[in-house]
Amino acid sequence: MGIEDEIRTLLVQGMSPSDLIMNHQFKKSTVYKVYNELKMRETPITKNSWIVEDIKLDKGRFQPGDRVSISYQLRNMSTLDFYVYRGGIELEWMCENNTWYVHGNRFLLNPQESKRLHGEFDIPLDLPLGEYDLRFGIEGQFLSSSSTGQIATNQTSWTMPLTLEVKLPPTGVTLFISHSTKNMSLVRSLSNYLDIQGITPIIAEDISSPGAHLPEKFQEQIRECDIFLALLTHEATRSKWVLYETNYALNINKPRILLKEKTVDIESIDQYEWTPFSANEPI
Repeated sequence: MGIEDEIRTLLVQGMSPSDLIMNHQFKKSTVYKVYNELKMRETPITKNSWIVEDIKLDKGRFQPGDRVSISYQLRNMSTLDFYVYRGGIELEWMCENNTWYVHGNRFLLNPQESKRLHGEFDIPLDLPLGEYDLRFGIEGQFLSSSSTGQIATNQTSWTMPLTLEVKLPPTGVTLFISHSTKNMSLVRSLSNYLDIQGITPIIAEDISSPGAHLPEKFQEQIRECDIFLALLTHEATRSKWVLYETNYALNINKPRILLKEKTVDIESIDQYEWTPFSANEPI
């Protein structure tokens, strides 16, 4: 089962996106992608509705201090005219101040009509690297056929969040993480940290290959990666695959990082020097 299938299954079972992000350490961008796809299939278009589509950013990853250019299509999905007082976006770090970037003011959208909005915003210099919520907001009013065009009350509504990636540029380095499936929260945390630093983590379970011969699959992934990382925990010592992958990486002399939980002792690979770690230490 690939990572998106796993997330989809957990969401259908009733877990919330925040639970998957905070407690299971799935990447925010992947969780939101799957969640929004599910909601689009499940939520019918209502009488008074609008959508944001064809979102374009000037690049995929940003750094603190960058100026971001964004454009998107606002479409009126209803059978009524839609008077937009203002439209724009809100970033996660703006929520406490109840502010947002406005990119469009005072225009009318006929039924099924769309308008492209453009805008820019700056990423704070002191913002920590990570993934941040981005929501599109519209303040406006749907007009009934008897309306004179006077707007009595403007209501502000928001899209489900997407993700803005504030991360270091990709280095081109790939890193295979050998691990026990019982340590997935730790593995996800490590994977997210590596991604933020511009390193591409490889987690075998996330790459779905139905019918593949597992030893051959793991060998190929280890051969093709730049660095092999073994996460030897107490659970991993009982995993035949962690020992198999580690021995294979050692045999082909793959550049490696060998991490061993401080309280673990294992004789089969103790001729190599391991770096001790504790699961309670920062990633």
